[in-house]
Amino acid sequence: MTTITKTCSIVFSPTHTSQKVANVIMKGTGIPDATPYNFTLPPVFSLHIDCDTLVVFAAPVYGGHIPPIAIERMKKVTGEQSPAIVVVVYGNRDYEHALEEFAALVRQQGFKVIAAATFIGEHSYSTRQYPISAGRPNKNDLLKAETFGQEVAKKISNESSIQEIDVKQIERPEQSLWTTLRFIAKVLRVKGAKKPVQPTPSITDISSCTHCGVCAENCPTQAISIGEEQTTDFSRCIRCCACVKMCPLHIRIYETPFSQLLSTCYAREKEPHTLL
Repeated sequence: MTTITKTCSIVFSPTHTSQKVANVIMKGTGIPDATPYNFTLPPVFSLHIDCDTLVVFAAPVYGGHIPPIAIERMKKVTGEQSPAIVVVVYGNRDYEHALEEFAALVRQQGFKVIAAATFIGEHSYSTRQYPISAGRPNKNDLLKAETFGQEVAKKISNESSIQEIDVKQIERPEQSLWTTLRFIAKVLRVKGAKKPVQPTPSITDISSCTHCGVCAENCPTQAISIGEEQTTDFSRCIRCCACVKMCPLHIRIYETPFSQLLSTCYAREKEPHTLL
């Protein structure tokens, strides 16, 4: 058995929620040699992880999947049967098959998935008017993340061979069929109306923009250019809303009818789930 002496986190986290959860899990393991790696912003580098390192992979869920750009960047990371924790963070609706897809990717890259978790993060579309899991992950979420890290540390210290898990066995979020059908019906009604939907986040008052560059610096796909912050490249934008959340003047917005739908249909807060 290889002794685990190091840990690291590999994250894609435009609004920092996945990053926050991953780093608290890493802290919970109690392994002092800990290194965070953030693959949210370019340049992206290749990274090989030795078998003596426990890795925490974390990413957000967009529309039931891990963002393609996150998958593309994490393919730069390889292991040699290194133990891994796979974490998805979703905006209180559902993560659908994202956890299974993420685990498959991690295994493909040479890692052993020994633990998994699903956490709630404030939805990208959340606004003051239509909050969707606002403030998540909260204090209780992070406490669960730290406890989970402690449990993983016990697993790797007590087992003669660290067993892989089937992530399909994780407890699913509580969700009534009525809620799902209600949401689908509302989505179909919105799409059927064929009203124009704002394609990308935009600035409410261009004259108020100071061109500080914060939105451009935090855009994971370089859809915004410094000096041209009033324009967003639709072909690059993944609607992560990092630019909206981080605008110091709060003049960037993303108006979408799905904010109200998600806020109304999924007002009941879900809880994190873990699997060892």
